Amino acid sequence: MQAHGISYGDGVFILDRHTFQGMRLTPTERRIIIPFLEMHCFAPYQEVDPGASEKVLIYSSQETLPDPSLAPSVLAHLTKFRFVMEQRRETLQGRRPWFQLHWPRQANFVYGLKVIVPRMVRLPYACFGTRDCAVGEAVLCLPAKTQEEVHFWVAYINSWPIQKYVVSKAKRRGIGVDISVKLFN
Repeated sequence: MQAHGISYGDGVFILDRHTFQGMRLTPTERRIIIPFLEMHCFAPYQEVDPGASEKVLIYSSQETLPDPSLAPSVLAHLTKFRFVMEQRRETLQGRRPWFQLHWPRQANFVYGLKVIVPRMVRLPYACFGTRDCAVGEAVLCLPAKTQEEVHFWVAYINSWPIQKYVVSKAKRRGIGVDISVKLFN
């Protein structure tokens, strides 16, 4: 890996938020470089602040980056990892080009209104997602169509009867529970 200029811990799609600062990014690049929020960014009833993120995600999918020439700075970064990404199953089978995320989340989990619910917690809670951002697999995103819908679901999930119900039904994990989207369907 070092022969390719790659060090242990180098980010491929999730990077330090300063990685692309000062670069002249194309409109496509500005749209696909999204704040990536971690657990410390969430609190009950709060609106998440993408500006508090220390990381960004290169959200490259068939929909967001069908043509790599639209994102030259992103492509320059990803090219360093090309030899590895070309070995991914979906790339080998011709289903996904090497420069796209292996399993991208649906666009409505990244762009637009959403309710954000951390999954592995002592007590379930929800917060508001009103701006574009990405989260890891340890967080549920429930896309919403309106602000009112977001407010309803945040209040509902944060209510004591629903928290008690979720704790009684969710899978136990460590000191808390692992909340599944099935609980909200």
